[in-house]
Amino acid sequence: MRKNLFRGAAAAAGIAFVLVSAGPVQAAGGPSITFMAPLANQQLGSSAVTVTAKADTSGTLVDSITVSVQQTGTSRPPFNSSTPANNSASQTVSVPLTLSYNGTYQATVTATSREGLVLSSRYTNSGQLTFAVAAPPARPSGVKAAVNTDARTVSLSWKANGEPDLLFYLVQRATGTSGDFTVLGKTTDTSFVDNSTAATGGSFRYEVVAVRAGVNSDEGISSDPSAITAESSAAVPAPPPPPTAAPAPAAGTPGAAPAPAAPAAAAGGGTPAGGAAPPAKVPPNSPGALVTSGTVDLSGFAAVKNQGRSTSPNTIALPDPGFQETLPFGTPTTAEGEAGGDDPGALGAGQRALNASDTSSTGDRLRTLSFFAGGLLVTVLLMHVLWVKSEVNRVPLEALEPEDEFASLDASTPGPTLDDIGDADFAPVVVAAANGNRRRRKPPAAPRSEVHSGV
Repeated sequence: MRKNLFRGAAAAAGIAFVLVSAGPVQAAGGPSITFMAPLANQQLGSSAVTVTAKADTSGTLVDSITVSVQQTGTSRPPFNSSTPANNSASQTVSVPLTLSYNGTYQATVTATSREGLVLSSRYTNSGQLTFAVAAPPARPSGVKAAVNTDARTVSLSWKANGEPDLLFYLVQRATGTSGDFTVLGKTTDTSFVDNSTAATGGSFRYEVVAVRAGVNSDEGISSDPSAITAESSAAVPAPPPPPTAAPAPAAGTPGAAPAPAAPAAAAGGGTPAGGAAPPAKVPPNSPGALVTSGTVDLSGFAAVKNQGRSTSPNTIALPDPGFQETLPFGTPTTAEGEAGGDDPGALGAGQRALNASDTSSTGDRLRTLSFFAGGLLVTVLLMHVLWVKSEVNRVPLEALEPEDEFASLDASTPGPTLDDIGDADFAPVVVAAANGNRRRRKPPAAPRSEVHSGV
């Protein structure tokens, strides 16, 4: 019993000695991170970036040291790298990477340390650094110039750059061997047509410059111009000279213009004022050339201008034909029926007076009306006869058929006659109905006998 107590006391004393010799546990905080490259807020002119950082601790670095690089203001995925810890108090990590986009980036380095020997604790700490990338685009290559001799234009083409944030290309030109390049235009394509060469022609050299986005959205970074080669040069033919006017024919040849006429002579003869020569007279019936000067004789218009005009209009008396009572048909004839009589009022052939009665015409109308009335009367009588005949031959209605008067007649019994009925107007109808019903009706069938079996 005493031995066990002694052993327990000795073990407790040993643990207390170890704790005292180990000293107190370090306060929480973790390792410190120091960036060696790039520097804070540095602007790099290359897409190749190497992030270098050092982690220091009073204990031991454990687990892994991670490096993460993220472009700020975008949703592009970050670049992450991890390096195992070397279980020492200090360790330096260096991570090379290529950043495809220009802009601002933030690098974050994270390390974990273990503090204490027996009752150890883990602490994690991070350090951050902001820097920028402003790398120029690559120099364009493969520039070729092709001349269209008919249109006298130059078509340019080149290889596309690989930057994802490329904005556009600038096309520049120099004339002859001059080194002064001027910008012709910009394009997002890899081709361009220079139409300005058609007006003048000549020898030209071309170069292309690529422009990509800078650190900020409102700036761009340009590349070096493409190389000047024989393929990027062009010789455009000069435009044809304008058409020239044909030389004027010599005086006196066909188509030659006449000599200019001299100024007109002054009134009263002699040389006009100013000492000019008298005007040349154009010979009559001369071959036609436009005369730009000369005199015009208007004496023939004097008679027309000065002729008198009558104050009252001229009138022409027309004979009065008077009123005629005849229609203007046919040739007027005399009373004896001959043309050309002295009596102007006599009727000719085919004429009749407006107020004269025409008995022959009246007779024609009466005959026409008589034929029409006779035909109408015959039509009415014929329709009446046809109606009477249809009434006599019509089959009597069933309503006039007696119910049981001739029901007992059979085929051997003669039907009624006109003498049996009398002289009534409907006798033929009754006789026909009775005989017809007699022929149509059948005797009633004999009743079937019923046989009852006895019990």
